[in-house]
Amino acid sequence: MITVVNQATDNSDIFLKVITPLIIILTFIIKEILTYRYFVKQFRQSREDFSLNLNNSIELAKKNWYLNVLVQPNVKKIHGFYEQSIFILKTDIEELKTAESTVAHNEYIALSITKQRDFKSRKREFEFNFINLLRSSSGKISKNCTDKVNELDDLISKTILSQNINEIEFEDIERKISLNKVEFLNVLFTYMENVTNKTV
Repeated sequence: MITVVNQATDNSDIFLKVITPLIIILTFIIKEILTYRYFVKQFRQSREDFSLNLNNSIELAKKNWYLNVLVQPNVKKIHGFYEQSIFILKTDIEELKTAESTVAHNEYIALSITKQRDFKSRKREFEFNFINLLRSSSGKISKNCTDKVNELDDLISKTILSQNINEIEFEDIERKISLNKVEFLNVLFTYMENVTNKTV
């Protein structure tokens, strides 16, 4: 019996000597696998957070650049262009009303065309000095602003070239010009809101 017990003890000693290192090695491998997976997950999360923060920073920089470089320095130009358009149009209408009854029809037509050409020249200058700058930020916004200025051009040209200049109500034209200005400014600030909403 002692031999059997010794043999059993020897077998358990061998078992312990073989299994214990295997359990330790297996535990170490499992720990390393779990540690690796944890660090990979953390790395991916950090990379995603970095990418999100980078995108937000880029969008915020675009917004700041758009506002500080394009819009704010040109607000006076925008208001000046519209105010000048109203003032000059009022003067042109008064001059055309007088000319309609005092000069020959051909001279009246030539004067109307000259007034229209003068506005188109001011419009091109405004487009060159401001709207072309917008192309650097967004082709879509510059197109939308150009569309608004072209609507203003149509309104002023239609008014100046009107066959019934004496029937024109200047207050109505002035209101339409002011509405066009509001729509123009809305185009500018809608773009800024879109950039802001992307960062939130």
